Amino acid sequence: MNPVDKLRSDRAYVLDAMHAIRSAADAETRSTLTEDEKARFDAGEKFVRECDEAIESHNTLARLAQDPAHVERSFSAPNVVVHDNPYSLDGIGFGDDQAIRSQALRALDAEKSLRPSSRTRPSASSGPSVRRSPPAWR
Repeated sequence: MNPVDKLRSDRAYVLDAMHAIRSAADAETRSTLTEDEKARFDAGEKFVRECDEAIESHNTLARLAQDPAHVERSFSAPNVVVHDNPYSLDGIGFGDDQAIRSQALRALDAEKSLRPSSRTRPSASSGPSVRRSPPAWR
């Protein structure tokens, strides 16, 4: 039972109780309610009013949710850091050769991108070279 159905059934129960209070007073041919009956009747009216407001609020929200103009699409923020471990084999099943190969290639590409490129390494021809003598024991 969803919350709206529960509210409706509780509202109907309280209305029945209020009707019973009024019927008891009418059966005794009284024009007014006793203090106890009046307090219970007023509490019932307040409860029925609150139930009506809650049900109306729920219906309004349900109606607005059906209208695409009132619903915003979600998006992923561009500054969210996703930790992607290229060496992780999570999610790769046993014997899935293509997935294992792809993961290994991604790991190698990630490793290459961490190494300095050949343009930033000093070459053998740049700068003075130092000549070493062979070891003395030779």
